[in-house]
Amino acid sequence: MSTTTATSVATPGLLRRIRALDWQDLDRLSVELTELLAELAADGAWLAAAMENLLHTPELRDLSERLAELDKMVLINDSESGVRIRLHRFRQGYFDRPHNHRFTFGARILSGGYRHTIYGDHPDPEHDFDLERVVPTLIRRESAGSSYVIQHTLVHSVAAEPETLTLTVRGPAQKDRMLIVDRDGGTTWWQFGVKDENAAEVAKRRLTDEQILEITQVLRERGLTPS
Repeated sequence: MSTTTATSVATPGLLRRIRALDWQDLDRLSVELTELLAELAADGAWLAAAMENLLHTPELRDLSERLAELDKMVLINDSESGVRIRLHRFRQGYFDRPHNHRFTFGARILSGGYRHTIYGDHPDPEHDFDLERVVPTLIRRESAGSSYVIQHTLVHSVAAEPETLTLTVRGPAQKDRMLIVDRDGGTTWWQFGVKDENAAEVAKRRLTDEQILEITQVLRERGLTPS
């Protein structure tokens, strides 16, 4: 979806703020993203409207998906800035392997929580990467109300409690693929963005009306949107 005009969800003020973000200045970004995420998290009416808008916007639904234990809902996709605002629902038993990201992002825990493991900065894994250096350097618990900002070069992993919900603001893609590490097996592989995946496989993961409505109900039950 190309968000080029203001809507009731992508308001003029919100678009101005996300387009003004400097994704190369992590110090400033950590302040501005934390403030923005706190405001959006506290605005239950906005979140409810964003979920309703998702239900009726094919372009956003094409970017949203249900994975094995994770639902990703794209609430805003602004083509001018490359910024996306997403809601994540970590379902039963979710955990992932150490990985970096194609983009820098900020996240806020809305409910639930997870064990968050940081494995350090690996700025150029395509040309300079040693699996032996992928070791935990920080382990912390992220709980409801906490926020953080992660540079796209950082390798991390999470193990979430059932039904954990998070809101994220991700910046423009910095690269075409992300690294995934299997420390136990001693192997690594690359994962590409949706635009580079097989269209039929992407379509299989697309959220149905029933799944979006189910997630909307979870938000109400958690008190994150109006009843």
